[in-house]
Amino acid sequence: MKRYREVIKLFKKYIVKRVGKYITKTKMVIKSLKLTALIFGIFLFVGTILPQTVFAQNYENSPFGFHYASQLEDYTTDLGIKWVRVNAVWGMIQTEEDIITGNFNWNAFESDSKINAYPDNTYFLITLSVLGTPLSGTGTYVPHTGVYADTSWISFTKAVVTRYQDRVKYFQVENEPKPYKTDFAELQEITYNAIKEECLECQVLMGGVFWAKGSLSEWDILNQQILIDLNGNYVDIFDQHYYGNSDEYNPHILLEHARQRLTEANFIETPIWITEMGDYSGDPLEKGGLNPPYQSEQVQAQSLFKRYVSSLVLGIDKIFWAFGLYEGFHHDTTYFDFTGLIYDGEYDHDLGYGVKKLAYYTYKKMTEMLEGSNWDSITTIIDSVDNNYAYKFINDSTGEPTYIAWWDYFDDISYPEADSSLLTLSEISSNQVIVTNAVPNDIAGIYITDFNTAFVTDTLNVTNGSVSFYLKESPVFIEAYNSTSVNDNVFDNNIDIFPNPTNGIFTVEGTNIQLVEIINIKGQTIKQLSIDNEHLLINLSDRSKGIYFVKIVNDRGIIRKKIVLIE
Repeated sequence: MKRYREVIKLFKKYIVKRVGKYITKTKMVIKSLKLTALIFGIFLFVGTILPQTVFAQNYENSPFGFHYASQLEDYTTDLGIKWVRVNAVWGMIQTEEDIITGNFNWNAFESDSKINAYPDNTYFLITLSVLGTPLSGTGTYVPHTGVYADTSWISFTKAVVTRYQDRVKYFQVENEPKPYKTDFAELQEITYNAIKEECLECQVLMGGVFWAKGSLSEWDILNQQILIDLNGNYVDIFDQHYYGNSDEYNPHILLEHARQRLTEANFIETPIWITEMGDYSGDPLEKGGLNPPYQSEQVQAQSLFKRYVSSLVLGIDKIFWAFGLYEGFHHDTTYFDFTGLIYDGEYDHDLGYGVKKLAYYTYKKMTEMLEGSNWDSITTIIDSVDNNYAYKFINDSTGEPTYIAWWDYFDDISYPEADSSLLTLSEISSNQVIVTNAVPNDIAGIYITDFNTAFVTDTLNVTNGSVSFYLKESPVFIEAYNSTSVNDNVFDNNIDIFPNPTNGIFTVEGTNIQLVEIINIKGQTIKQLSIDNEHLLINLSDRSKGIYFVKIVNDRGIIRKKIVLIE
């Protein structure tokens, strides 16, 4: 199977190269569409002759990203991170002498970004930047004379794309457009064309627009003229950066404004990513007129979760947490030194180098519960009714729903500590639900010894399709399932599973069973067992509490059933 994949990859690359060398600006779009159709046809053909497992574990649609950070490659699998944003800094890869001689220091970039150290199923966004060159401090991006002229930048861009396009299909033009440089639109255009000449199928992002506590008029000052100059061209994906405090987690006002300005500039339904999203714990010092208040680990974790979910509900395709995995960025005790998910051992609030914060565990729980959802079919159930919010996600593989709900307690003027808000969900198709907190039940991550037992869960009965419960400060997941007694959970073909719910150890019993598979809520098979008798004892006590699916194959067919793990 690996040989088939290699052949297709080489064939695809060959086509792109052959066609790409002869395109012109006026025919670029037409040829790009033709090539895309051809490649799509090839993959349809290959899909008919190769088993589906060849294409398994494709997470390109996953929204869960992280801005590059020190040691991130060691945590991507544990956290469920599928996308990483790295910076290809021109001044790191080429010195002035290198530009003259045509050399590229790839070792410097690869050592800094660790791009080759990540798991194979990691997707990358490479941001191309003029940093490290004399241009970074001037009023221009693309001078037309000298060593660092536009022609040198184009050569650099093409070299990066050519080297990494087998693994990377997304490239970005600069981190953020600088207000003191007036030619960003020109930089975007020439970089876009250079990328497409080397890789027609690659997608190009515009540099992200920074916005934390600024006004919408400030957004316009930073970005509007650039969009007007580009006039609907040279941008495949728009990038918005978003920070702020915990009570500013929802970017709906900003995104509504951004989409309006994009439409006015002839960018119709352009996808939007957020390649920098952050919030903090601790007590950052004032800087630049901003004086962030103290926030606990719990508050940061709540905000992280709400930021991701709110952005997904608003149609954002990818969200990258920043800055960094470990705390510490500017190392001046200000905002960006506290947005990490692991302590770095600095400052008074720090609980020790390498100690994971509550937000670390919340990120992990979020990806565990939501990865594999149909991101185009998220339903808003409750929107700011009594400051309550509820959304419905559908797993693409299983078709099962996961509800998410929270209460913005800080918007309730009369809120006393430890208060709660009643929420009712209707049209539930099961007779019970499991409610799981999205934030661990502790004041700090240092006290968590077992991820699988760190989150409070509760099992509630559903009456006439409705269930009511009280929301507190932590957002929650709500999973629907049908409970059965030991005597009543007899399936078709005389198959029993008991006990259900279970603490992790249960029995599958029946005649002529050939195969049993355990599938998690992401649709991934986590255990596969062949048996030759009528009883099979299964132990999932090392797995997270929640809903799993048991697939049983016998001589009469296939049976699927939910199993619920409880404490």
